[in-house]
Amino acid sequence: MALKRGAVVEIEALASGDDGDGPFVIHNPHLPKGRFPSGTTFQAWTRDAPSDDDDSANRRAEDVIVRGRTDGVDYVGKNFLEEKPREADPCHMPTDACVYFVARVRKLSGNDVGGGGGGGVGAGATHAMAIAPVAGGAIFPIETRCHALEYDPPAVTGPVEDMDDPETRRMANARLTAAFSSQKRQRKVARVRAERAVDASTFASSSALQDALAAATANEMSAKQLSELAGANRNIPGHDVDATNPSDAFPFELFPLLDLLDRTRWKDLSEASKKPSKMKELEADGHFDAYTLSLVPKIAEGTGVPGGDKHEESRRRKLRAKSLAALDFLIKFYVHKGVVVERREKKRKGEEEIEIDSAVPKPWILLWTDESKVHPFVQRGVVDAFTELQRSEDGTLPGADEAKRYVRPKRSKDLLCMHVILMALRVCDWTLDVTALGKKMKESLKELIPHCKELGCKLSKEGRRRRGG
Repeated sequence: MALKRGAVVEIEALASGDDGDGPFVIHNPHLPKGRFPSGTTFQAWTRDAPSDDDDSANRRAEDVIVRGRTDGVDYVGKNFLEEKPREADPCHMPTDACVYFVARVRKLSGNDVGGGGGGGVGAGATHAMAIAPVAGGAIFPIETRCHALEYDPPAVTGPVEDMDDPETRRMANARLTAAFSSQKRQRKVARVRAERAVDASTFASSSALQDALAAATANEMSAKQLSELAGANRNIPGHDVDATNPSDAFPFELFPLLDLLDRTRWKDLSEASKKPSKMKELEADGHFDAYTLSLVPKIAEGTGVPGGDKHEESRRRKLRAKSLAALDFLIKFYVHKGVVVERREKKRKGEEEIEIDSAVPKPWILLWTDESKVHPFVQRGVVDAFTELQRSEDGTLPGADEAKRYVRPKRSKDLLCMHVILMALRVCDWTLDVTALGKKMKESLKELIPHCKELGCKLSKEGRRRRGG
């Protein structure tokens, strides 16, 4: 009923409908426009279960099942839960779970309209509204069900299929494909199955099948052979695959330039780790850069074990000093542009360089930095270990009177990078600040981290730095 502006409504609060007298609310959120179709007929049933307990019998009498029937579907609902052992109410819905209010407005007749001077509750009222709370057993949640359909789970009458069996899953997939897939999909699946089919029509006998498999895999390597081949061709420094600690995994004796380390100033580095005066001389000398000198204190660090073997400590310090000397010239060559060209020896006369005039040409020399920083023999060894001789366009090598050009491909650069990381790890007792090393090598962490992992390092963050070991 539409209320006009200025209407006075008298409100009357009725008792709750939990006693079975109503009002009742039927709730179905899936109805079109919130209304049941025209012609729907409803019936209600109460549960009739005898009980010696009067309270239980009363509660069962209040349990109602409602069914609304129309063409094709039923609207079924109930005002109780499934019976479960609970202390207070084993079957009714809780009254405080959800509370609605049902209201009805009616217009008062001429005899019911209150007088203007009475001063009562209904004085001047033109309409009356009756409000009743609805909760618990007064609410019927309704669901829509099709006619002649069973909604309970089907009973298992036969053996249960084992879905862990591949053949059972294959048959189930075949049934689903036949039931729901398109014709095009079914034709494709049938064609693939026909191509994969191996049966008696494909091979004459089981021995013929074995012979065919043996012939097809005659030139294939076994898993062990494939693993050995992959390990032999890995582009990493020499290592021992059976070692259990980093020192044995990458022995210092397998360094390709080990014999040339006596041409370096590793003894000066070892002495500087013990004498501050020698350290100042090296700083003033300019032969080593700041990063190399910052690692000099690592040479003198001991194992921290009281009463350790002095000969073992001496051997370890000597190895660290040689590793630091090797790290110095390896980093210098890494930051080099990567192309080294032979040239004739020259003499200096004042400020000007002059070619030596002679009937016999001077031999070719190969230098990629100043001789005062790296010994020429060491420079030549680094070129031989980490570069390749460039050929001409037709694949021929340069002649005796032509300068040779050496280039550093990506594979050699990666190998050199891993040797640099290994030398730094040896100096720092296998715990390295990769961020500082990357700045010195002019490489990002994105480039260094894969090489560290390939060497077996485990990376961890400390503050904003990355450490590997």
